[in-house]
Amino acid sequence: MPDSLVDEIALIGPKERIADRLDAWRESGVGTLIVGSAQIEAIRVMAELCL
Repeated sequence: MPDSLVDEIALIGPKERIADRLDAWRESGVGTLIVGSAQIEAIRVMAELCL
């Protein structure tokens, strides 16, 4: 799977990269974000960035 495709459909990587990519998703009009992870810290990071 090409990295460019992953970037278009998922938010992955360090917190700073996710925050940067999340801004682009917000600007695109995305209204719902589905978050899933086996790591509780990843869920906390997404909650912090999204709320």
